[in-house]
Amino acid sequence: MAATAEPERFPQRLLWIDALRGAAVVAMIGYHLAWDLTFFGLTSFRLLDDPFWYWQPRLVTGTFLTLVGVSVTLATAERRVPPRYLRRTGWIALAASAITIATYIGFRDSFIFFGILHCIALASLIGLALARLPWAVLAALALAVFALGSVDFPPALDHPWLIWLGLGDRVPATNDFVPLVPWSGFTLAGMALGRGLIASTGTSRPERTGSGAARALGWLGRNALVIYLIHQPVLLGALFGLHYTVGLGRPDIMNVF
Repeated sequence: MAATAEPERFPQRLLWIDALRGAAVVAMIGYHLAWDLTFFGLTSFRLLDDPFWYWQPRLVTGTFLTLVGVSVTLATAERRVPPRYLRRTGWIALAASAITIATYIGFRDSFIFFGILHCIALASLIGLALARLPWAVLAALALAVFALGSVDFPPALDHPWLIWLGLGDRVPATNDFVPLVPWSGFTLAGMALGRGLIASTGTSRPERTGSGAARALGWLGRNALVIYLIHQPVLLGALFGLHYTVGLGRPDIMNVF
């Protein structure tokens, strides 16, 4: 998720990428807080039926995956794959596995088997494989992936072992589902944007300074994975603590679904 390249071409971190990712982190925390409050019966709306909370997480997810595409293009701008990028992708894959195990223990009927981290890890590898394609080809592939979402495929693709592809019609009961189709299309679109950035920037250094707010968001963006892993246990832990001490709310997964 980080943009890394040779210093003569691009700096180790690009503030605007980190700041955008940080803004997505803030929005993600807001959505999960709304989910948690709904889980405890403390909201006046049903989260999954509310138009704003339907579209907000989809915008956040698209932002994360688009930035993955921009980052992988910039990271491979010097025609090599930085070890730092591969290590980070490995950590994301490991964290995705941990999320699956933890949610299976806590929410067996709706555990996360292919959520945002799973998709980011796989999209990062797909991006590495396609990193040298021209921007026009990448843009065409992105449109093709988005178009696949409207194609009727055989019911066999609804099989539990294939449903993560996103080509079936069934929507599984899970707390976070980010299948390859259509979401990897955002990564491909981000790669095309990254190609455009390289073409327009040339050999100059992008600006790394910014306002205090931008730097604060940049810090969140640089630590997005850690924040993702700890924020929900903190939020849920606080609400469960209030529930057991002062009787706040009534936790029930059916409040959400």
